[in-house]
Amino acid sequence: VAIARSARVSSVCHDASRERAIAVVGGRAHAYCDVPRALFDAWLAAPSMGRFHSERIEAGHRCD
Repeated sequence: VAIARSARVSSVCHDASRERAIAVVGGRAHAYCDVPRALFDAWLAAPSMGRFHSERIEAGHRCD
């Protein structure tokens, strides 16, 4: 999914069967493990996707 409303997060995708997300943040691709669909959906709906990424995704789910 291309993201137009965030200065930091430009695209994200999610593999629900593996609970894995890939995001382009600051121009670089990163993989995140153990990301359930509910957390991914909350990320997409967050008022600030960059802040959500820093606080809820980057801190505990990075797998690369």
